[in-house]
Amino acid sequence: MNKPIFCVSTDNEHGEFASSPVERYKLSHAYTDALSSAGALPIMACEGHGEEYADFCDALLLTGGGDVDPAYYGEEIKFDSIKPDPVRDKYEEELFWAFRKAGKPIFGICRGCQFINVLLGGSLYQDIQSQTSAGNHFDVTGRHFMITRPGSFLSDLFGERVNINSTHHQAVCRLADGLIECAVSEDGIIEAYRHESYPIYATQYHPERLTGAYNDERCIDHLPLFRFYVNIAKNRK
Repeated sequence: MNKPIFCVSTDNEHGEFASSPVERYKLSHAYTDALSSAGALPIMACEGHGEEYADFCDALLLTGGGDVDPAYYGEEIKFDSIKPDPVRDKYEEELFWAFRKAGKPIFGICRGCQFINVLLGGSLYQDIQSQTSAGNHFDVTGRHFMITRPGSFLSDLFGERVNINSTHHQAVCRLADGLIECAVSEDGIIEAYRHESYPIYATQYHPERLTGAYNDERCIDHLPLFRFYVNIAKNRK
């Protein structure tokens, strides 16, 4: 099969996060639709099989979701709004290090962007509006501009100034060693980075919601970004 296989992390409904007595996994169709449209075969991940996924799949996508536990970057919870999910943290940590050990590409979106950064030694703003002067980045219907760095993957794909979406109240604070900032919002929030040596790329915003039928035409279609990711995975098979 020529299609690269993407392991896609899922959100987990359990305990206080469950909407029914039956625990289950959930994942927005937008992630898998974007990957499929770009030429990949997406596989939804479940817990406890990190090394097997890393052996079987060609790339990892860590998706959006709830808050990362501040303990990962040496802090205690500062705000009542912080609701970490230790089950998901543990399972995605296992996936990340398994794919990293295998030398396979890793991509992050929103929570995934934040979690990769802290796993590599960076930190987060636990709550943007409480800890920075930035505006509201948690408006599902809102749009704002990011400025891409010259020569970055986003600059090459979309140009210097790009209208994007946001649905997050946490964000990268200190960027981990080895990560290179690739785009920043007009109010100073890091919107994308890549690793200087490894095939690791991440966006704070949600490009899957700006791709194909999910795009509302206020923003450029982000299918080229997913094709870029898929080509990286394909070339490293």
